[in-house]
Amino acid sequence: MKKNLSVVIFILMYFNLLYYNKIQAQDTIYEYDTIVEYIYETVYEIEDTLPEPELIPIVFDDTLKNKIELPSKFSKQILPEKKQAEIFFNTGFSGIYPNFQFVGKPYDLNTFIIKKKTVSPVISYSINTSLDIIYKNSSLNTGISYRQIYEQFRYTSIFETPDTSYYFDYFTRTEQEIDTIWYLNLDTLLQTGDSVYFPLLDTNYVQYNDSVRAMKIDTIRNSKKIHNLNKYSFLQIPLIYGHRFYYKKYSMIAEIGLITNFILNSQGNTLSLLYPFEIKKIEDENKFLLVSFSVHAGLGIDYKLSERLFLNAKVFYRKGVNSIYKDYPIGYIFDESGFYFGLKYKLGSLRF
Repeated sequence: MKKNLSVVIFILMYFNLLYYNKIQAQDTIYEYDTIVEYIYETVYEIEDTLPEPELIPIVFDDTLKNKIELPSKFSKQILPEKKQAEIFFNTGFSGIYPNFQFVGKPYDLNTFIIKKKTVSPVISYSINTSLDIIYKNSSLNTGISYRQIYEQFRYTSIFETPDTSYYFDYFTRTEQEIDTIWYLNLDTLLQTGDSVYFPLLDTNYVQYNDSVRAMKIDTIRNSKKIHNLNKYSFLQIPLIYGHRFYYKKYSMIAEIGLITNFILNSQGNTLSLLYPFEIKKIEDENKFLLVSFSVHAGLGIDYKLSERLFLNAKVFYRKGVNSIYKDYPIGYIFDESGFYFGLKYKLGSLRF
């Protein structure tokens, strides 16, 4: 009886210990300061001895919240992390200093030189809105901008009017007439019988008042100074690639891209090519291409104000590729340098 009771007690203690170990393997989690969790995996074997638990560490990294490092036998169970790009909305203002270039072979070299001297650049501006798509260190920028280009037109026109006048030139002319008269001396003839002659000079003065009709040619010169501010309006669509270098709250950007320019209107004066001294309206003298292109290069910096708001500034240079004139002997190309200042707002993320 005692022997049977001992067997029953041993069996109850065995199942109790087995049940306790099972609960401990499933419910007990040890946490350490290094944020390491130990999960016990119970391996059941048909043996007389109790199974030994196997410790499997799971490490959580705060900087990579979605990354879990597990032993290699669990790697097939982890889904790959999706790529993520950030989308930003940009708005800002640009100050521009244009540089105009006349190219081509004009009819008259002198006209070409005069035409170049009549215009000079003036500080211009543009208003910009765009989207930035940033993935790691690369970014793509596109949007729409309104650009207003100014140039100073200065020209002094000179008008010469020939004038012919006639007049009478009055003068006094004096003529002298000298005459010799011979006289016979009668006294000598009577006394001696000799004929003696002696001369007598006679002088006459004649004065004439005369006039001559004369012609005088005169030229009247008039000058007129014309100062005018010419305006060119464009709609721009940029496509710019940027490479970024991050440092704390700052990021440096190096940019290169292509700008597509659509001309909207023009206003002002220019010199006529066929009649060099004639001033005409720009829209009457020139026909414009609808589209022109510029190559863009720039350096910029972003400063992080908050999680979504950034301050953006950059300097840039743009080189014109083709002339804005259409079917005209002289080409007109706009180059420009300037600065940009604006704000950047993070709209969200794009997963792909």
